[in-house]
Amino acid sequence: MPDLICLDCGHIFDDGEAFVEREYHNEIPGGFCESIMSCPICGSYSFEKASKCKKCGGSFLYGNLIAGYYCKDCLEEAMTVGNINEFMHEPDVLDCFAEWLNEKEEKNGTDSLEKAH
Repeated sequence: MPDLICLDCGHIFDDGEAFVEREYHNEIPGGFCESIMSCPICGSYSFEKASKCKKCGGSFLYGNLIAGYYCKDCLEEAMTVGNINEFMHEPDVLDCFAEWLNEKEEKNGTDSLEKAH
Protein backbone atom coordinates (compact mmCIF):
# COMPACT_ATOMS: atom_id res chain seq x y z
CA MET A 1 0.00 0.00 0.00
CA PRO A 2 1.32 3.45 -0.82
CA ASP A 3 2.07 5.83 1.98
CA LEU A 4 -0.01 8.95 2.43
CA ILE A 5 1.25 12.25 3.87
CA CYS A 6 -1.06 14.53 5.84
CA LEU A 7 -0.75 18.05 4.48
CA ASP A 8 -1.67 19.56 7.85
CA CYS A 9 0.48 17.69 10.39
CA GLY A 10 2.98 15.87 8.12
CA HIS A 11 2.17 12.41 9.51
CA ILE A 12 3.01 9.55 7.11
CA PHE A 13 0.51 6.69 7.14
CA ASP A 14 -0.97 4.02 4.90
CA ASP A 15 -4.63 3.77 4.02
CA GLY A 16 -5.08 0.85 6.44
CA GLU A 17 -4.04 3.16 9.28
CA ALA A 18 -6.31 6.04 8.21
CA PHE A 19 -9.42 6.84 10.21
CA VAL A 20 -12.45 5.93 8.09
CA GLU A 21 -15.83 7.55 8.56
CA ARG A 22 -18.86 6.04 6.89
CA GLU A 23 -21.75 8.22 5.84
CA TYR A 24 -24.97 6.46 4.95
CA HIS A 25 -27.18 8.16 2.41
CA ASN A 26 -30.71 6.81 2.59
CA GLU A 27 -32.33 9.76 0.84
CA ILE A 28 -31.53 8.10 -2.50
CA PRO A 29 -33.58 4.99 -3.34
CA GLY A 30 -31.52 1.95 -2.42
CA GLY A 31 -29.17 4.17 -0.40
CA PHE A 32 -25.41 3.97 -0.41
CA CYS A 33 -22.49 4.26 1.96
CA GLU A 34 -19.67 6.73 1.43
CA SER A 35 -16.29 6.09 3.11
CA ILE A 36 -14.21 9.16 3.96
CA MET A 37 -10.59 8.75 5.07
CA SER A 38 -8.77 11.14 7.38
CA CYS A 39 -5.39 11.41 9.09
CA PRO A 40 -5.24 9.15 12.16
CA ILE A 41 -3.32 11.83 14.10
CA CYS A 42 -5.03 15.15 13.41
CA GLY A 43 -8.21 14.10 11.60
CA SER A 44 -7.46 16.20 8.52
CA TYR A 45 -8.98 15.24 5.18
CA SER A 46 -6.05 16.85 3.35
CA PHE A 47 -3.44 14.30 2.38
CA GLU A 48 -1.56 13.18 -0.72
CA LYS A 49 0.09 10.01 -1.92
CA ALA A 50 3.74 9.94 -0.93
CA SER A 51 6.58 9.36 -3.36
CA LYS A 52 9.67 7.38 -2.37
CA CYS A 53 13.24 8.63 -2.61
CA LYS A 54 15.07 6.25 -4.98
CA LYS A 55 18.12 6.21 -2.72
CA CYS A 56 16.89 6.03 0.91
CA GLY A 57 13.29 4.93 0.35
CA GLY A 58 11.92 7.70 2.56
CA SER A 59 8.41 9.02 1.93
CA PHE A 60 8.10 12.59 0.64
CA LEU A 61 5.61 14.75 -1.22
CA TYR A 62 6.49 14.49 -4.91
CA GLY A 63 7.23 18.21 -5.07
CA ASN A 64 9.85 17.83 -2.33
CA LEU A 65 11.86 15.26 -4.31
CA ILE A 66 14.48 16.71 -6.61
CA ALA A 67 13.67 15.74 -10.20
CA GLY A 68 10.97 13.54 -8.69
CA TYR A 69 13.60 11.01 -7.57
CA TYR A 70 15.80 12.05 -4.65
CA CYS A 71 15.44 13.83 -1.32
CA LYS A 72 17.89 16.69 -0.73
CA ASP A 73 19.97 14.67 1.76
CA CYS A 74 20.49 11.79 -0.68
CA LEU A 75 21.27 14.12 -3.55
CA GLU A 76 23.86 15.95 -1.47
CA GLU A 77 25.43 12.63 -0.49
CA ALA A 78 25.26 11.33 -4.06
CA MET A 79 27.07 14.22 -5.65
CA THR A 80 30.55 13.33 -4.53
CA VAL A 81 33.47 12.42 -6.76
CA GLY A 82 33.16 8.80 -5.61
CA ASN A 83 29.56 8.18 -6.60
CA ILE A 84 28.47 10.88 -9.05
CA ASN A 85 28.51 8.34 -11.92
CA GLU A 86 25.54 6.60 -10.31
CA PHE A 87 23.41 9.65 -11.14
CA MET A 88 24.83 10.66 -14.51
CA HIS A 89 22.04 8.81 -16.36
CA GLU A 90 19.49 11.13 -14.70
CA PRO A 91 19.90 14.40 -16.68
CA ASP A 92 17.46 16.39 -14.52
CA VAL A 93 19.38 15.56 -11.37
CA LEU A 94 22.52 17.48 -12.32
CA ASP A 95 20.48 20.58 -13.15
CA CYS A 96 18.55 20.26 -9.90
CA PHE A 97 21.75 19.72 -7.95
CA ALA A 98 23.21 22.92 -9.40
CA GLU A 99 20.02 24.73 -8.43
CA TRP A 100 20.19 23.24 -4.93
CA LEU A 101 23.84 24.32 -4.58
CA ASN A 102 22.86 27.86 -5.55
CA GLU A 103 20.15 27.84 -2.86
CA LYS A 104 22.68 26.54 -0.33
CA GLU A 105 25.15 29.23 -1.37
CA GLU A 106 22.54 31.96 -0.92
CA LYS A 107 21.53 30.56 2.46
CA ASN A 108 25.05 30.05 3.86
CA GLY A 109 26.86 32.82 2.00
CA THR A 110 29.42 32.51 -0.76
CA ASP A 111 32.34 32.00 1.63
CA SER A 112 31.20 28.53 2.73
CA LEU A 113 31.33 27.13 -0.83
CA GLU A 114 34.64 28.86 -1.65
CA LYS A 115 36.23 27.31 1.45
CA ALA A 116 35.08 23.86 0.35
CA HIS A 117 37.10 24.07 -2.89
